[in-house]
Amino acid sequence: MYKLLFFCLTYISIPNFSFSQDPFITKYEAIKRSQRCYTITEDINHQFGSVWWREKIDFSQDTSLQFVLYMGDKDGNGADGIAFVMHNDPQDTISDKTRTWNAGGKTYYVEAATGDRGGGLGFGDHIAINGQSLSRISPSVTIEFDTWDNNDSQDGREVNNWPRSPYDGWDHTAVVYNGNMYTEQQMITDNQGNTDRILPVLPILDNDGNMLFGQNKNLEDGRCYTYQVKWKINTDNTQTLELWVESYDNIDDTENMNLVMTHTDDMINKVFGGETLFRIGFTGSTGGARNEHTICLLGENLKPEAVDDYFNYIPNTTNAIDIQANDYYPDSDYLHLPIIIDLPNYGTAQLFDSLDTNYLRYIPNTNYIDEDSLQYIICDINSTKCYSKCDTATVYFNSNCEFNYYIEAFTIRDNNICDHDFPDNGQAFAKLNTIDHKSIWLEDFNLPNGLQIDDGETGWRTDTTEICSLDFNFETNDGAFGTNAYNCTLYFSTEEIDISNHKSIVARINYWIQNPSSTDELEIYYSIDGREKILFEQNGVLNNSKGNITIAQTNELVGSTIQIFIEVRSASLSSLIFWDDIEILEKTGTISNAHSYQFNWYYNELPLPNDQPDFVGDTVSQLAEGKYYVVAKDTTANCYSLLDSVSITRTTREPKEAFVELLSHDNSCTDNTGELRAGVVIDNDSIYDQHSYEWYNAENELIRQTNVASGLSAGLYNVIIRSNLSGCDTILFEEILEQIEHPNLEIEVLESDSICTEDGDGKIRVHFLPAAEDFQLDLFDANNSTNINSIENPSEIHFLKQGDYFAIGKLKATGCPSDTAYFSIDSIECSEVITSTLPFASTDITVFPNPTGNWLLIEGLENESDYVVEIIKPSGKVVLSKKSIFKIDVSYFTPGMYILLIKSDDKLIYQKKWIKK
Repeated sequence: MYKLLFFCLTYISIPNFSFSQDPFITKYEAIKRSQRCYTITEDINHQFGSVWWREKIDFSQDTSLQFVLYMGDKDGNGADGIAFVMHNDPQDTISDKTRTWNAGGKTYYVEAATGDRGGGLGFGDHIAINGQSLSRISPSVTIEFDTWDNNDSQDGREVNNWPRSPYDGWDHTAVVYNGNMYTEQQMITDNQGNTDRILPVLPILDNDGNMLFGQNKNLEDGRCYTYQVKWKINTDNTQTLELWVESYDNIDDTENMNLVMTHTDDMINKVFGGETLFRIGFTGSTGGARNEHTICLLGENLKPEAVDDYFNYIPNTTNAIDIQANDYYPDSDYLHLPIIIDLPNYGTAQLFDSLDTNYLRYIPNTNYIDEDSLQYIICDINSTKCYSKCDTATVYFNSNCEFNYYIEAFTIRDNNICDHDFPDNGQAFAKLNTIDHKSIWLEDFNLPNGLQIDDGETGWRTDTTEICSLDFNFETNDGAFGTNAYNCTLYFSTEEIDISNHKSIVARINYWIQNPSSTDELEIYYSIDGREKILFEQNGVLNNSKGNITIAQTNELVGSTIQIFIEVRSASLSSLIFWDDIEILEKTGTISNAHSYQFNWYYNELPLPNDQPDFVGDTVSQLAEGKYYVVAKDTTANCYSLLDSVSITRTTREPKEAFVELLSHDNSCTDNTGELRAGVVIDNDSIYDQHSYEWYNAENELIRQTNVASGLSAGLYNVIIRSNLSGCDTILFEEILEQIEHPNLEIEVLESDSICTEDGDGKIRVHFLPAAEDFQLDLFDANNSTNINSIENPSEIHFLKQGDYFAIGKLKATGCPSDTAYFSIDSIECSEVITSTLPFASTDITVFPNPTGNWLLIEGLENESDYVVEIIKPSGKVVLSKKSIFKIDVSYFTPGMYILLIKSDDKLIYQKKWIKK
């Protein structure tokens, strides 16, 4: 009779152990996945882990351990494997932080009995790993589950005088004593009597010699396998260690297992020195290659139970559902987040965790009110891999709404506001359509773009009977069907729709045209039971907005099938014709007057669930131009109507009979005196209030904001007259002329500039009319427009150098400037006497003052009696010539530069330039 080491501890006599304790102690990077499953290594490079049974087991009697093994899904690049270990190593499960060892670039402190990483699988020695102080778990007996060929004797190579194994390189098993893979790897026997140091970990033949796994020697195939380790006590003081296997199908069944290998020896005495109380567990590792290595014990966890849910959702909103409220695990294990395996058909769903409760967020499609469902799966582990125990359930959705109902929306008044700074005044109205309907067939064209045919649940076809140009396009486009139907007729038809079990059939189609032209042709027909086509009656209008079309005499429409036909053609390439939401409905009754309804309006965008409306009410005002979608909400049943829409256009009525008038031109040089007035004529009266005014100059600068614009200079002006009621405006233009009398200025050049002097001696006379007025003359250098002098009331200006000049005179009384007067001062040659080189007879003569006023004095000629004094202009003109004088009256000289010459005996004894102020 075997003692069964199931995870169900009622079969094992272990003192002081209870359900509340974990059966395994995890070490290094091993993790607990559930009450029965432990992952030795995750699918990560350079992982190392081990798990050890919490209590030692007495192996003095027959014992059996059964477990599920998952070795990952990577074959060629998967490694390294795990090992089942029975040991009495003194390190046991004791942690020692004073001792460390390295594995895969990581440093670990010692947490338990440990072997080498890599090919050592965490229990044995691996010669490719050097310098480790912990190379073996000893004493021990180990069964390998090795998935990597390390190219040495431990994996079947011909080393240490051992013959080469025919299973060299296979995923294999082996029995190793004391963690010594190189000298204590034992001989084992398979179910066909073949003996070797390593054998396939999956047998090729079953116990009867039949093909079991074929040549599939790969354990890393993404599947799970049930293994059983049996320990038998023999009568000859030996013990037999057996390994059995079967494919795992999530059933705790060990009836049809097949023998992998068997090994018989006196292991109690040869390995354990007569001791029979051992620690058991699993070790494993990954390296540069990796796989997930997970073990699960049989006999503990029951399958969780997922229970179907039924939920009444609210249309057009987000619904949160605790779908696990009625799910449970018989073992009271943690409820992991479910996984949706079959999505809803008419909405979206998402699972999320909130405060340790797993919720489902369900959003039905816009205006959808019918049934929907999804399927989800829960497992005892946060995984759906083969070792998980899982169950599925369905969530069924329904709403409190029994049928779709319709509303009708109308434009009462367009928005006749011209400026968006003013309150909009568009107005619209919506009402219930008192007949209720239930949808039978709907094509909403929620399909990929570019389709010209659909064979799905709501099928349709397109065709042309002509050879159309390359510019002719027709296809699904962004949730609708669109065509330009350019110079070619497009024929669109639905499948024959079964209406045999319905009465009072109604058909509706939404359509709209962008850039319509007078030549557009759009005809929509229906046919009952394949008979003649009947033209739809139309309650929408082709006006660039979406309209609705309805079959006439719907109460009399009966039959087995109905088919919809659309024929469209346009002569304009810019006309684009669209249609969507082809729907067949059954009239089901009238809307209940006992319910309350709220009309929600949305501006320019189709509403999404939970969107806040822009306007609420059956009549809404202050609407801007654009499209408005309206939906009615039955606040009693939380149901929504189908959408309808209206378009508000913008009208711009300019102020009528606006005017601008000239009050005065600009007639001043100092202050601008131009004046304009604007207004509006209403009922033959000039009105200046109820409007705003903006005046702009020729540079488009805003200058005034009243109806009268004063203080304007000459120029062109425009005024914008805007109504304070609508913001509509008009623009008018008017010109102000300059009506100013300017003074006259003339410049007369009197003398030129002599080039022999450094100071200028040019002279001008100023003629300014009217002569009686005070004025200011501004003199400018014409070369650089620099103002070189400003003089009040000048008649003459002296001391000008050679050059080009201009002058502007300005009346002081009016500030009015003259025209610009241009003139030039020429240069002249100096007199010969001025350039004379005659030597001076005396150098002690002094002439002063210089410049002078009325008198010129000469000193240093007291001892001279016969000399002549001459005063000449730089041009050589003699102004004065007298003998033996030393005081000269120059009061009558005009201002300017002069030259004084003193001669004696016809010799020049002195010359001097001087200036008369």
